[in-house]
Amino acid sequence: MDDSSSPPEPADGESGADDAVPAKVVRATRGIRFTSNVVGSLFVVTDIICFVLSAPITLAAYSLVRGQRVVVPVHITAFILMLGSFLLIRMSRQAYRRSLLDLRDSSDTTFDAVISSLIASALIWQAGLVDDYSRGITLLFLLTVVLLLSASRPLLHRMITGLAERGQIEQRIAFYGADPDSVSLTRQLLQSLNFPHLRFVGIADDRKRATGVQDLPMLGDLNALCSLARDGEVDQVLISGAHFTPKRLEQIVEGLSEVCVDVSLIPSQAIELAPNYRVNLLGTVPVLTLWQRPFRDMNHFVKRAEDLALSSLALVLLSPLFLIAALLIRLTSAGPVLFVQPRVGFNNETIRVFKFRTMYTDQSDVGARQTTTRNDPRVTPV
Repeated sequence: MDDSSSPPEPADGESGADDAVPAKVVRATRGIRFTSNVVGSLFVVTDIICFVLSAPITLAAYSLVRGQRVVVPVHITAFILMLGSFLLIRMSRQAYRRSLLDLRDSSDTTFDAVISSLIASALIWQAGLVDDYSRGITLLFLLTVVLLLSASRPLLHRMITGLAERGQIEQRIAFYGADPDSVSLTRQLLQSLNFPHLRFVGIADDRKRATGVQDLPMLGDLNALCSLARDGEVDQVLISGAHFTPKRLEQIVEGLSEVCVDVSLIPSQAIELAPNYRVNLLGTVPVLTLWQRPFRDMNHFVKRAEDLALSSLALVLLSPLFLIAALLIRLTSAGPVLFVQPRVGFNNETIRVFKFRTMYTDQSDVGARQTTTRNDPRVTPV
């Protein structure tokens, strides 16, 4: 949070960035201002509110429908256990580490609520309080929580977007590095960052100012940048590390670490390849993952189980239709009902595909060398 003030004017002979990048450089917002880091906290508060509101709603609905006495202390304990489990699960998934750049919230919220309910119920059972624990209230409370969480997401997104558009959520960014490559990277990034909460403050560098930066505001050297950050005019400093030695980077970070500001390093390829990559960690080293195989580790077994379950269900539901098709094939042409065709699947593995036979046995085309045509003599009546 910050009481904002106007940013410093550019030095003599330097035109402001409003002329060059009007979509990114705007006036500073006066009054109370939050950075985009507040978004994760808003999600946490919203989830807690949904849980708290669900408790009286559930008790009122249960009393109205069943009219039975409820042991309140036991269910309050279960409520606290479920809320704590839910928040811990969400934090372990890093679900609250989000910003205005990513407001999406997947269906994991419902899954996490179900898991936290099971954990709370198991702990109540372990504590020997299960006799006073109502399964009806538990299910009703879980349903209410899921509904409120689902309904809160679009409302929260609208509120956060509105705060950003009014400038009450604002991330002020500055770039360090005025060499031609760094300036080029800055321009590319400014063109790609079309978000209402981002405000470009300017460029800082201790070296001699490079040519071609006249249309961007220069903030001065590292000390001037630290002074702006100390006054709350800069929230994040972005550095292009292409032309900085590790020692110089260490000096820059050490200087900025004395003030309240985030410091980030931008790989040059990050702009050129965006958005076709994901950032992952290889040990402690961040890497840009350009392609990731779809099935890894446990995902392979989950996908296999899903395939077996869905295919078995489809076979059961469609079995009457399949039996009719098989009977018609047997009655209209000689030969087996099914036709087995080899196909090349994922990872270039050959798989066998079972189909209902639609060609006469002596004219089948296993290799699919010739496509079928209208009135093809090879095709059976069915």
